[in-house]
Order: sequence, then structure tokens, then C-alpha cells
Amino acid sequence: MFNLTTPGSLKYPTVANLLSSYASRGIADGISRYAAIAHRSGDTFRIDEMNSVACGGKAGDSDTFASALWVLDTLFAVARSGADGVDIHTFPNARYGLFTFHRVGAGWSASVRPEYYGLLMFAQAAPPGARLLSVVRNGTQEVCAPGRREHQTGGSASSSSTTTSGTRMSSR
Repeated sequence: MFNLTTPGSLKYPTVANLLSSYASRGIADGISRYAAIAHRSGDTFRIDEMNSVACGGKAGDSDTFASALWVLDTLFAVARSGADGVDIHTFPNARYGLFTFHRVGAGWSASVRPEYYGLLMFAQAAPPGARLLSVVRNGTQEVCAPGRREHQTGGSASSSSTTTSGTRMSSR
């Protein structure tokens, strides 16, 4: 997504840029046309490689909780634009890695990195079979973070999440 060579631009990796609507919804804006073409042909549309910053990420950006918020917002935006799936790119020792393992004596030590939590929240908010629903919102203020609400309806539980664009995900 972000390019390491143009400081000062919206495409340069900083926490502020990572949290901007350009960084999440900007990606989605460019794919809806192609997803529609694939769907009209009876095919699926999948993004095969994506993460916060090119070339393994950037320290202080890709390895912060801003990356968790970025991936959560981006996945909802990409789903709303019609993509059927996304492959999150990572590799050992990448700054945007999801977890690490280290040998410690005769055992192992593991740690979970921030972006993993954004992926986990998306997986919980948008389980298989969930669908995005449009929501009308009054005024111009944007919702800044996803929210989740659970309630009982006639003995069955249902839940909904509102994303930064005001789109509601609902599942039963």
C-alpha cells in the first residue's frame, strides 16, 4: 500500500497516513469496477497480496496498533467494494508480521504482533455467511472505529458492527 520513497505524500508510511481514509477506502475505491466485471462473468475477485507498507513494512508504523486499525478498516472497505477475499502478505521478520516465534532454551516463546488483532476482529465481526448492509447516516460526521452490539431476538442471538463508512455487517 504505502511507498517508502515519497516523504510528505499521502502514500508515505506514517501512523497518521495509515489511519487516513485514503489508506483504507482509497484501496477499495480502485477495485469495485474490477470486482463487478469478475462477478458478471461468474468469477470471484480476490486481492492476492496486501499489507500496510511495501517491502516488509516500516518500523514505527507497520508494527504499531495503527496497523490493526488500518487492516480492520481496509478489510471492511474491500469487502464493501465487492472483493471476495484478501490474502494478507507477510514473511519471517517482516515489520508487519502477524506473530513471531523464538527458541528459548529447550522451549519456544511466541508473541502476537498488532496487525493480527485487527485481522482477528474482522474475522469475528464478519464470519462466513455474514453480509454487509447499507446504513443511512445523517450529518457529515464519520464513525471513527468499528463497534459491535449483540442482542437477543426471539431466543436467537444476532450481532451487528458499524464500520468507519457507516456500513453495517449483520449475521445471525
